[in-house]
Amino acid sequence: MKKVNTKITPNHDLQRLKTPAIEKAAAIKLKDNIQPDENSNVDMELNKLKQAVETLKKEILKPDKIKGKSWMTTEILNLMEE
Repeated sequence: MKKVNTKITPNHDLQRLKTPAIEKAAAIKLKDNIQPDENSNVDMELNKLKQAVETLKKEILKPDKIKGKSWMTTEILNLMEE
């Protein structure tokens, strides 16, 4: 019998948006990425919005890395991500 591998979705730390500095940085980044374009249609604008939110989640809302064991270093965690 085969084992079914489930995809692990990355968690994003939405609590970070409660800090004023991060909230302001996120708002500025979204405004910069979403510029209204007169020649584009609704689908293009929606895709632009989705991409802006995804980049925001990857750059700003990353959860802090939790070390499982005392011998786990940030170097090892970075190597595991690659």
